[in-house]
Amino acid sequence: MTPKRKDEKKRVLKEGEYQRDNGTYEFKWRDANGKRHSRYAKTLDELREKETEVLRDILDGISPDANSATLNDVFDKWVTVKRGLKEVTFNKYKHDYAKYIKPRLGNRKVTNIKASDIRAFYNDLYDIRRFTVGTIGTIHRILHQLLEFAVDDDLIRKNPAKKALKTFTSEAQQEVSTRKSMTIEEQELFENFLESSQKYNRWQPLFIVMLWTGIRAGELTALRWDDVDFEKDIIRIDHNLVYVGDEQLKNNRTVITSPKTPSGIRTVPMIPKVKAALMREKKIQELMGEKCTAEIDGYTNFIFLTRGGGPKHVWGINDALKNIVTACNREVTIKWEEESSSTGDLPVTLPELTCHWLRHTFATRCCEARMDPKAIQSILGHADYETTMNIYVEATEQMKAAEIIYLDNYFKKHPLEEGGTVADSEINLPLAKT
Repeated sequence: MTPKRKDEKKRVLKEGEYQRDNGTYEFKWRDANGKRHSRYAKTLDELREKETEVLRDILDGISPDANSATLNDVFDKWVTVKRGLKEVTFNKYKHDYAKYIKPRLGNRKVTNIKASDIRAFYNDLYDIRRFTVGTIGTIHRILHQLLEFAVDDDLIRKNPAKKALKTFTSEAQQEVSTRKSMTIEEQELFENFLESSQKYNRWQPLFIVMLWTGIRAGELTALRWDDVDFEKDIIRIDHNLVYVGDEQLKNNRTVITSPKTPSGIRTVPMIPKVKAALMREKKIQELMGEKCTAEIDGYTNFIFLTRGGGPKHVWGINDALKNIVTACNREVTIKWEEESSSTGDLPVTLPELTCHWLRHTFATRCCEARMDPKAIQSILGHADYETTMNIYVEATEQMKAAEIIYLDNYFKKHPLEEGGTVADSEINLPLAKT
């Protein structure tokens, strides 16, 4: 009988186990194709834990090569086999991976990427780089697809990104105020400032259209005069303007894309305020001799133009919003200090605004007006009804306090007699539709 191998502590070693000259341990085995593999450990107990993992991987069909595959390896393979994405979307995925994911997780072995690592990554993007939840959601979609691809390729057992975005979003919402829209007073201040400001008055038509249609920034910049029907008072939305860049291809350009979901293709009612803003824009362009000189993927005749005659970009609009907020708040503060000598209640000022805030403000105004949620969903182009309802619930929650005050004031004016009641018909509360 062949004597059993033992380590330096006289412990019997199992088949495939070896103690190396430096005192560490090694486990060797061959896969189904006869390829040799090894796992190493400092102690025998640690080695046997790894043996158990190897056995589990073999039973689950996990590839032995997974231990050396990095996320970059997975991405390179995913790029070669991925189909079904628009070229613009695919290029944006490659750009976002190279810019955001690769520096943080690219060289990590996929077997070592844990859910906590991904959550920490999202937290850093949010806390340090000040990314919005929506932008982080875009990055998540790429990372989730890559790790799901690794699961399908038998490199990992489960996708560590599966619940990462939901957990992060929930925590982020608890940290910040749920209000993402202007109050009525703030909106009035914003609109009045645009109307009266000599420096920023030229932006008034654009922001009025955004505030009273709720269209997305990419839909606004892509808007053409051909999409506006002044007779039927509707605006047709069926395309977006997107700026894409690919660091690998060094290819940065503006392109036209179709909406990601069928719900994005829609008509938006044009209220008189919006119609007047667009007619004002048209008149100004005629007087100033401004014309669209750009053609992008066959589209031209864009409404909101840069000085060069091309369509405006989202970052330019957001920059303008920052400057407008700063100028407006400075003006309000100076006026308040002069009139009140720094006494009394603080004046209404504008929050830090973005294009998405304007869209959310429109949605909130619709909810406050008790518009049917299905109609709001259709106008905003939400693919998911739950997205609309989240805004609706948020807005109605904010209105509860005001309505309770209304109720309290009513009974102060109409006190109940002892033991008496007030008929329902005597109370006219602005209650939400049921």
